Amino acid sequence: MAEKIDRKQLKRPDEFQVVAGRAMGWMAGHQRLVLGVAAAVVAVALTAWGVTAWRESRESKASAELAEALELLSRPIAGDAQAQPGEQTFPSKEEREKAVISALEKVRSDHGNTAAGQTALAELGFHKLKSGDAAAATKDLEEFNRHIVGAIEVIAEYRRDPT
Repeated sequence: MAEKIDRKQLKRPDEFQVVAGRAMGWMAGHQRLVLGVAAAVVAVALTAWGVTAWRESRESKASAELAEALELLSRPIAGDAQAQPGEQTFPSKEEREKAVISALEKVRSDHGNTAAGQTALAELGFHKLKSGDAAAATKDLEEFNRHIVGAIEVIAEYRRDPT
C-alpha cells in the first residue's frame, strides 16, 4: 500500500529542486568559467562545421573534374558517323586517350586525397595499362591499392574496437 505523506514532506523541495538550485548557485558563482566553456564549445562546433563544409566542397569540385575527364571518353573520333554537328571530336583514338590521361592526371594531382582523386588514380592505371605502359600502370594501381588497403584496415580496426 502507498505510504502516506504529510504536509511538511510535501512542502519540502524535492531532490531535483535541490540539485538544480545547487547547480544554478554554482553557475552564478562561476559565471566567467561557464561563459568561457560555452564559448569554447561554440567555437569547436563552428570549426567542425567549417572543416566539414570545406571538405564537402573540395570533394564536390574533385568529382566534377573527374566527371569532365571521364566525359572525354564519350567524345567521338573525327570522321565517325556518330559525331553530331558542332560536337567536339578528337583526330584519333590515341589523341583522345592522351587527353583522358592528361585530364585524369590533373584530377589526381589537384585532388589526390579525395575519393575522386583516388578514382582518377585507378582510372589512370587502367588507361596506362590499355595503352601499353605496364610499368606506369603498375605504379599507379599499386599506389591505389595501398590507399584502399589502408582504408580497409582502418575500418576493420574500428569494427574490432569502436571506442
